[in-house]
Amino acid sequence: MAAAILLLLIGYDIFQRKNFQKTEGQVVTVGWQGDLQTENQEEYIMVSYMADGVSYVEKQQILSRIFYREGQKVTVYYDKKDPHRTWNRLRLPFMLALLVLCLSCGMMAFRKERQM
Repeated sequence: MAAAILLLLIGYDIFQRKNFQKTEGQVVTVGWQGDLQTENQEEYIMVSYMADGVSYVEKQQILSRIFYREGQKVTVYYDKKDPHRTWNRLRLPFMLALLVLCLSCGMMAFRKERQM
């Protein structure tokens, strides 16, 4: 069941991506915000990019700040109709990882059940 839901979400994400245009951006800021006491933190980068001759700076959530540095070139996907709206590149890899985890857990449970 979880695998089917994940497949639907992945399909939706891929479908949504067709509305986005790819361009090169540059990391302006690498940072985090949140509370260290509760470990409720959000790591992000501020990225500048050009869309249709206009410069934009947008915040993108990331998994870890250690993979980014100021001045680094990155790929940005922005909405063709609303260039301020960027596509979060983390969703698809994260959902694929969850799908693989769900499928492997299901296969292990199925195998264990057959051995009994």
